[in-house]
Amino acid sequence: MSSSGGGMLPRTASAVVATSMTVSHDMVISGYSTTKMCYFRGTYIKSAKFVAGGRRWYLRYYPNGCSPKDYGSVTFLLYHDRDAAANEDEVPVVYQIFLLGPDGNPVPKYKSTLRMIYAEPSNYGLGFITNKALEESAYLRDDAFSVRCQFRVPIIVRQLNEEAPPNSPTPTHVPADVHEGLIRFISDDVPTDVSLEVGDETFRAHRRFLAAQSPVFAALFTAPMRENTAPSVRIHDMEPQVFKAMLDFIYRGNLPPAVDEGDDRIAMTQHLLVAADRYDLERLKSVCSEKLRTHISTSTVAATLELAHRHGCPVLKDACYDFLAPPRGNLKAILKSESFEQLIIDYPSVVVELLARVAPSTH
Repeated sequence: MSSSGGGMLPRTASAVVATSMTVSHDMVISGYSTTKMCYFRGTYIKSAKFVAGGRRWYLRYYPNGCSPKDYGSVTFLLYHDRDAAANEDEVPVVYQIFLLGPDGNPVPKYKSTLRMIYAEPSNYGLGFITNKALEESAYLRDDAFSVRCQFRVPIIVRQLNEEAPPNSPTPTHVPADVHEGLIRFISDDVPTDVSLEVGDETFRAHRRFLAAQSPVFAALFTAPMRENTAPSVRIHDMEPQVFKAMLDFIYRGNLPPAVDEGDDRIAMTQHLLVAADRYDLERLKSVCSEKLRTHISTSTVAATLELAHRHGCPVLKDACYDFLAPPRGNLKAILKSESFEQLIIDYPSVVVELLARVAPSTH
C-alpha cells in the first residue's frame, strides 16, 4: 500500500544481539547448627548479591526448608534482585545447585536442577539435601559446608537504528568486530558521558564505545538498571591500574607500556587476563594468554596453570602441560614449591589431568 504522496513509507529498523554467559557462585555456610536452630521453616539467609548478564542475583539459604514439602531439608533457591520500578524483562533461567566436597569439587550425589522464571523460582519447596543426610556426611566439616550455583544467563542488547530511507536494505546482522569503525569516531573531541570509579581513582569514558566492545558493558549500560543512566558507576574488585590498562586496550587496541615493558609486567598481565575474562573481551584475553605463554618458567607455571584453568584458556593450559611434560621434565623442579602445593589443594582435578598428561606411556 503506497502513501498519499505516492512514495514508499519511511522505515525504521532495529537489531537484537543475543549472547550468554555462564555464571558460577559459591556460598559457604559457616555455623550450620546455629542457622538450623535460629531460622525456622520458611525463613532464609541471603547470599551476597552478584551481577551477571546486567542483572543482580542472590541465593536464599533455608536451613529448615521453605515449605511443608521440604521440611527437614536444607534448601537453596536462586532469586533475581529485581528493581520493582525498573520494569525489567523476564529472564528464563535453569540453574543447578551442587554440594561441594572438601576438595572444592561438586559431589555428584547431591545436585538439584531447578527453573527460575523472572523473580520467582519454580520447583518451590524441593529440598536440596535433608538435614540428617548433611549432618551424617563428610561434607559438613567444622560445622560448615559449601554449595555452588551454576547457570547460563542471556545477555540481550537491543539497538535502535535511525530512520531508514525508502528502499534501503534492512540490517540482518551486527558486525562482531566494530573496533576499527568506532575508534575513528571516538576521540578526545567527543564528550564522555560516564565516570567509572575504581578504588580511589575515576576514569571518564563513552558508554556506547564500551558497550560495543564488551557484552558485559553493553548489558550494564542498556539494561533497565540504575547504571544505565547514572553519571558514575562503581567498579568493584579491581585495582585502578589494571582497569586503566584494560580501558587503554579497549580504546587503542594494544597493550600499554606498563604491561608490555614494566618490571611487574607478568603480574599485570595475569590481572589483566582476569579482567578480560570478567568483561568478555576475547581479543584482550587472547593477547594476555599469548604473552603469558611465552613467559612460562618454573617460578610462574603453577600460577599460570591455575589462571588458565579458572578463566578458560585451553591453549595456555596446554602450554603449561607441555612445559612440565617430558622430555623437558620441569615437573620435578616444582613439585615441592608452595605454589604447586596450593594448586593441589585448590584444584586437585587439574593436578590429576596434569599427571595423566606427563606420565610416561605404558604402551
